[in-house]
Amino acid sequence: SSRDVSLNIAGWGISKQHKEGRVESPSVLQTATVPVVSGSACQNMYGYAMDNGKICAGAVDGVDSCMGDSGGPLMGEFTVDGPLTKYFLVGVVSYGPNACGTRRPGVYVNVPSYTEWILENLKP
Repeated sequence: SSRDVSLNIAGWGISKQHKEGRVESPSVLQTATVPVVSGSACQNMYGYAMDNGKICAGAVDGVDSCMGDSGGPLMGEFTVDGPLTKYFLVGVVSYGPNACGTRRPGVYVNVPSYTEWILENLKP
């Protein structure tokens, strides 16, 4: 089930939001591992349907993508030949709740659902 799948995110977006509106940005690339949230659970949290073009992930223990991370990667990983880890693109940061790190997950574009369109539009 998607509940048991975790993926990786990376970005330079906001690392801390303060109640008075001030934000902090990181000085180094931020990375995290986030759980995939089922489409039905995500729909319940946002109050509208999520189509197959979207993946929901994150928001457990306040870990999620945030403003400034849009367009960044949601990645799967696998290990090849011992210590070598390879990553593959699963999603692209799209949007999330206004207050990052809340109980609602981030929403990502589901890249594999657009593979045909991507291949048709690649220039040689």
